[in-house]
Amino acid sequence: MKKIIIFLLISLFPLFGGEIVKSIDFPINSLVLTQKDGYTVVDLFSAPYYEGEVGSPQIPVIPVAFVLPPDAYLKDVEILEINETKIPGNYLLYPVQYGQTYSLNQEKKEFVLPKEKYYSLNTIYPEKVINYLNTGNKGGFKIGSFLVFPVRYLPAKKELYFVSHLKVKVIYEKRDIPLKRISPLKKQLLLSSIYQMVINPEDAERFSPPIEKNLGKKASAYLPPGYYEYVIITPSMFASACNELLNWRKKLGYPSTLMTIEEIQNNYPGRDVAEKMRNFIKDADTTWQTPFFFIVRKDHPERQYRRLYVYYSGSYRDTLPGDIYFSDLDGDWDFNRNNIFGEVGDSIDGYSDVYVGMITADSLTEISRYISKVFRYEKTPDSNYVTKVLLPVGVTFSQEYNDSIYYAVPADWFGCRMYMSGGAITPTPQRYCDSLNSGYGYTSIIAHGNETSYDLGGSVTIPMMRALTNTNKLNVLTAVCCHTGAFDYASDDCIAEYMCNRSDNGFAAVMMNSRYGWVRVAEYYNYHFFYKFLPRQPVGRHPLCSAYVYVGEALAHSKDQLRPLWPMTDSSRFRWEAYERNLFGDPILLLWGGRIGTAQVDFPNVINIGSNVPVNITVRRNQNPCESVLVCLKKGDEVYVKGRTNSNGEITLYVTPLTPGYMYLTVSGRNIYPYEDSILVISTDRYVTYLKHYINDDPPRGNGDGIPNPGEELEIPLWIKNYGQATAEGVYGYFFTRDSNVSYSDTVKYFGRVAGGDSAFTGNNGYNLILGNNLPNGYSIVCSLKTKDNLDSTWFSRFTITVGTPVLIYQDYLVKDSFSQRPNGRIDPGETTDLVIKIKNIGLGHGYNV
Repeated sequence: MKKIIIFLLISLFPLFGGEIVKSIDFPINSLVLTQKDGYTVVDLFSAPYYEGEVGSPQIPVIPVAFVLPPDAYLKDVEILEINETKIPGNYLLYPVQYGQTYSLNQEKKEFVLPKEKYYSLNTIYPEKVINYLNTGNKGGFKIGSFLVFPVRYLPAKKELYFVSHLKVKVIYEKRDIPLKRISPLKKQLLLSSIYQMVINPEDAERFSPPIEKNLGKKASAYLPPGYYEYVIITPSMFASACNELLNWRKKLGYPSTLMTIEEIQNNYPGRDVAEKMRNFIKDADTTWQTPFFFIVRKDHPERQYRRLYVYYSGSYRDTLPGDIYFSDLDGDWDFNRNNIFGEVGDSIDGYSDVYVGMITADSLTEISRYISKVFRYEKTPDSNYVTKVLLPVGVTFSQEYNDSIYYAVPADWFGCRMYMSGGAITPTPQRYCDSLNSGYGYTSIIAHGNETSYDLGGSVTIPMMRALTNTNKLNVLTAVCCHTGAFDYASDDCIAEYMCNRSDNGFAAVMMNSRYGWVRVAEYYNYHFFYKFLPRQPVGRHPLCSAYVYVGEALAHSKDQLRPLWPMTDSSRFRWEAYERNLFGDPILLLWGGRIGTAQVDFPNVINIGSNVPVNITVRRNQNPCESVLVCLKKGDEVYVKGRTNSNGEITLYVTPLTPGYMYLTVSGRNIYPYEDSILVISTDRYVTYLKHYINDDPPRGNGDGIPNPGEELEIPLWIKNYGQATAEGVYGYFFTRDSNVSYSDTVKYFGRVAGGDSAFTGNNGYNLILGNNLPNGYSIVCSLKTKDNLDSTWFSRFTITVGTPVLIYQDYLVKDSFSQRPNGRIDPGETTDLVIKIKNIGLGHGYNV
């Protein structure tokens, strides 16, 4: 099986008033019938099974969602056309069984025989092709949904029917309700997910809620005016440990603040700490337009979280810690006011309005340990490991879900199927840990588990997680295992806590279950998480993967995608799974989407004090423009502006610096290392510094391609500029570098008189730099230039020279066997073929004589 994707083949019809007409097609070749224990098992795209009564016929179900106007509610869905045909043959369908869990202490259930009340029916089952209509709210967007039953069964005659085509009319009614206003960033984030969720993505833009035009100017009864994209919630005792992360988020260009739990307790209404925290989040969502909340909470037994009620099939009842309580902000999760949260009768909406992640902590050290991981993941990761995906399966079933991820990864990525059967290698705890240490960017685990371990051909334990050595190759993991995320576990910290912030290495973010993970339920959350962030081709004009995907956003998307399945029964395991899978980590952690490279950033070294001074910035990678890169300029309380580059990699930001000093520049993007530098703000006196340079590597000193290669001797002709208004006389330039991997010579040049606003050139006989023989591709050599005039005024500036080498990687292959006895594009036993290998140079240097 190559993918588990529910393909809906859509035909568009015009929208008239309160109606949307759509065609939905299910290809007949998507229907798979197999035999098991004398019964027929029906699969369709490996879609979920209908959660019918145990002993009823097991049939697949397809969730369908669509975006509605922000003031609309789904009223009805009418079938205008249906093509339903009988599948030849007679079939005794496999009966629904009790749900299995991924617990290490799995209780084995006896096989349930077909129940007479279903299998003697002389009417088609289920009666309706479309059922379970629902309207939800996602951050101001209205999401309508229903379930489609493309396969139906006539039990008495053992006949199977297949719906290959539907044309439906979605009827909605508008209501006079206040519309939620959202920020441009929220709209971008929400649309990114909605385009993937709904069958009418072309309507998403025009059905968007209105934009808040008074950003930063609104206040509430509890909050002052402000605009914050990121908020840390933590006890006051942990606040100081969070400041370094808070400042980094600000510097990147995410306006950020911190709110202590004590402040929330003292100011907000609510029956307990958790409800007060949620009321603050609801307030910040509308007043500050905040989409990301990072909760740094005290560890159990402190109750800075909410327990949610879950139920399945009588014997499975529990209350579990679930942070979806803080991300779905509709209602209060206790509609019947019985102090039991999350019951079916509490009318839970279920869609994420904001993105929430958390860590638990007993000390400042544990917080600092996690922040160190964030910095290593975001600032200094290994450049290549993120395109490797580890797919361990510790059971002998459900491999197809990790297969779906394996076949969805891009061609130039690498996936390792570590399966108990049918994979590339068999899992063991040691192999798993060795793989993490070698460097894998992402992991999807399907395995049994408990609070302190999970099983991959043996127990993966807490000491193993603490011993990992992948310092700059930190992993992002999602898993189906039972109880591994039970942070309310009384006896000790759960293994997810150790993986996240009780260990120096290992993982930058972990998504695990606080209670039971359910077979053929939990796996869907794994691959919808991957489908959100993996780079994929767009459908029409609607991107399947936005330029920026954050870990909290991807987890929320996996839950939102499966939300239509909740109404199937009062004891839905999909509801259970959505409640319990929590993010251990910072929700605004930007997920890498390819090999990481170094950005080349052009900007003025110096600007003058003034009002609305334009600052032109250009960002390139491998000489190609970088689009949608976040650029931020910050200077104390005087300047804080940001924006994203256009398709040419360019942006102009306007600043009003009031005093001389340094203005900090930060550039960040999905697949580039963060770039940090500064621009000097000066008054109108003379100021002479570096302007630009070029590389001369003509033979015999180099190969003449203009690219700094290892071992070459470079001539560096260079320009300086007087950014002030007064003339500088008798200017000298002194070149040096502190990089021990290079050497330099001819380091002093005379520039003479440089008028205000003018520039001067070394001439073609520039400074000399000799590169070491073993410098890697992308190696940055920081060079310094000291300029000095006849009045002994001295200025220092820096510029970077980036080494380029060829980096050849495998990209694709083609088997040419048209001349063989079995021309099928594969290498068969005993066959001789031509194998065409395609490679790609992802380095900055040319490859010669490859």
